[in-house]
Amino acid sequence: MPVRNKCSSTPWTGLGVLLFLITIMLIHPFQASAAPAGAQVFISPVTGVVGQQADVVVSIAPSSEVAAYGLQINYDKNVLEAVSITPKYGNPSETECVNDNNGCFQSLIHAASGSLRAAWFDVSGGSHPVTTTTELFTVRFMIKSNIVSGSKLLSVDTTDPEKLNATDASGHNVSVLVTIGKSGLADLITLSTSTGDLTPAFNTGIRSYHQNVANDTLQTTVTAVVYDSSATLTIRGITTASGTASSPITLATGDNTIPIEVKAADGSYTNLYTLIINRAPSTNAQLSSLTTSIGAVNPQFSPSTTSYDLFVGTAIQTMTVTASVYDASSQLSVNGVSVNSGSESDAIRLNIGTNTISISVKAQDGVNTQTYTLNVRRAASNTSTTSSSTGTTAAPTTTQAPSSSSVVEIIIDGVKQDKLATAQTEKNGDITTTKIILEQDKVTTKLENDSSKIITIPVSGNSDVVVGQLTGQLVKLMEMKEAVLEIKTDRASYTLPALQMKIDDISAKLGSNVQLQDIIINVIISTPSKETVDMLQKAANETGVKLEVAPVTFEVTATLGDKKVEVERFNSYAERTITLPDGVDASQITTGVVLNPDGSFTHVPTKVIKQGNHDNAIINSLTNSTYTVVWSPRIFSDVSTHWSKQDVNDMASRLIIQGVSKDSFAPDEAITRAEFITIMVRSLGIKHGLVAALPSDVRKDDWYTDTVATALSYQLISGYEDGSFRPNQTITRAEAAVILNQASKLAKLNAFQSGDTTKLLQNFNDNQMIADWAKQAMAAVVSNGIIQGDQQKIMPQDNVTRAQTAAMMRRLLQKAGLINN
Repeated sequence: MPVRNKCSSTPWTGLGVLLFLITIMLIHPFQASAAPAGAQVFISPVTGVVGQQADVVVSIAPSSEVAAYGLQINYDKNVLEAVSITPKYGNPSETECVNDNNGCFQSLIHAASGSLRAAWFDVSGGSHPVTTTTELFTVRFMIKSNIVSGSKLLSVDTTDPEKLNATDASGHNVSVLVTIGKSGLADLITLSTSTGDLTPAFNTGIRSYHQNVANDTLQTTVTAVVYDSSATLTIRGITTASGTASSPITLATGDNTIPIEVKAADGSYTNLYTLIINRAPSTNAQLSSLTTSIGAVNPQFSPSTTSYDLFVGTAIQTMTVTASVYDASSQLSVNGVSVNSGSESDAIRLNIGTNTISISVKAQDGVNTQTYTLNVRRAASNTSTTSSSTGTTAAPTTTQAPSSSSVVEIIIDGVKQDKLATAQTEKNGDITTTKIILEQDKVTTKLENDSSKIITIPVSGNSDVVVGQLTGQLVKLMEMKEAVLEIKTDRASYTLPALQMKIDDISAKLGSNVQLQDIIINVIISTPSKETVDMLQKAANETGVKLEVAPVTFEVTATLGDKKVEVERFNSYAERTITLPDGVDASQITTGVVLNPDGSFTHVPTKVIKQGNHDNAIINSLTNSTYTVVWSPRIFSDVSTHWSKQDVNDMASRLIIQGVSKDSFAPDEAITRAEFITIMVRSLGIKHGLVAALPSDVRKDDWYTDTVATALSYQLISGYEDGSFRPNQTITRAEAAVILNQASKLAKLNAFQSGDTTKLLQNFNDNQMIADWAKQAMAAVVSNGIIQGDQQKIMPQDNVTRAQTAAMMRRLLQKAGLINN
């Protein structure tokens, strides 16, 4: 208890006042209580920007009275410099305060530790306590420039009685609740892009930055980190999480201004950072196509070939040239006359003999140019090789035409379009192939003008192989536009986001300095070979599974000359559909399966829905291969009355989980970490065979090695800090939540807002048992309905059972829309 003084009988000396205040700071305990505090201390926020001074006001609101207090405020000395402390209530004079009804106030600043102390007491012996909301003192800070990430501007240790205490007029302890206002800081601590360094190098006090990028840099992302995590960050007007890359920003040639705005948590300040990225003008001066009104040029057009010949009979007196530029920003001219890309030139008069036509392209940079020369040789009047039908003569070389070729319709965003694609049908033995070739220039124009998103290639008939063909450059444009390619046949369809084709990776595999327009992308739906069908049937017979429809092969290949690359793996699910033939009962489909290289097959997420007059199996997979659907019902007798009956039997019928015997599942047994991740990989339909650095306790000959490597490759697991995975250890619900949350991201489930974590978990009485590393993941999977509590408990430290595993995996697939509910 502090010594209490009555001024009338024993006056205080200055030294006595100071010693008394020190005593207050040292011996009064702070009593934490769930009940309302005896007094509430309010500390206003630090408001301002770097280089300014900021005043922080400290006030108190007693529920009854306060006759003495002691308070230590800690501040981040890397960010703030305490300049002064000015009392608002209490006399700071050690000699005068003893006769002042406002009592005695003392304070000190300890810059080395980044702390300040203030103390006050009523020298009247309790006659003049603080009973109403009162401003106590003001601290003036200088906001320094060397802001450090992760610091906490102001804090009070409410658990240490040396640093927070108060008493009433009777000398009894008063519990104190401290509230610190939201920060007024609106600064960044880092700013970067995915496309290079900034000029000047980032500094908190600098607001404007520049960056120069090459013309082939089509987009960038910006990552900014705010000093105060509660501040609001927007990039180009879009709210963005601190430390997270923005959505891709398409770069036009020239200056691209990107505003980055930080709004302080208390709304008092807003800082605007400006980033200007200059994308260099294009240096490309190539043509993408060259045709004439009187016949094909020789040799066949290629952007890198600049000289061509054409032979015509004497009856041909004029012609036109149609040229398209590779880069829409370049300038085109024919014989010195400006022409729009893709448009016919003016009529060109032909003289007897050689006529040289010059097609010039000037790049956007105004420096690089390319001239293509077309030598048209018009025959003299006695030429006998003139064709009576076309007026053209045979060129020195010819190409064999396909067996049939025609212009076909495609569909863009649900609207039929003609003259955007051609179809070629060829027969090689018993195999009929139909190839739909998208016209790059025309489709490009459509995409750029209409912001189209879905290109559908419908192909009817009984072709064994259907190919949708487009150039790498068109794929790149579709990628930038976030467009989707869809191939539809009478028995199957393939929906593939252009982003999943990863054209930049393909280009790198095909060689260096590769032009995207020279890469041919083929998206293929085909009937597998007899050997493949026999392999599937053999696997079905061995596992007691019935194949319900003929298998279908889905492929994506890229070619450049004689080089070929197969796209086998995707970063997110690509959808393919198999139409169920008449006579196949949709209720007799349990799952889709994919053929593995070793001849076995495994589950892929599949749901059966009615579309029009047909039932369709919608299969989502992360790879390309051969697929079909099967009937494989499984029932375990020991779950017939168990709460997990439907979950267990459905997941077993989908070939995801297995029993401990033919008829038993043992639903209440705990499951190991290796078993859990194995079921996770099966549930997601991820193909094995991926390579990753293994944890220290996973050996190459362990049964789960392949599964662990696959899970690591898809970032489903990360292991422990000591580099181990502990595969044979049982898995807790908290650990399972972290893995399920990673799988949810792969399955594109709704993103969880981390700010809702505490609020959501408060619904469970045992939420304090959730470790910090698992809280956000647990909140996310609870929010998505994957993990459920019981009697208002989430039980994070309990082991996961086999039944719970089946239920969690099934809910994950259902919530992601990958299987039927």
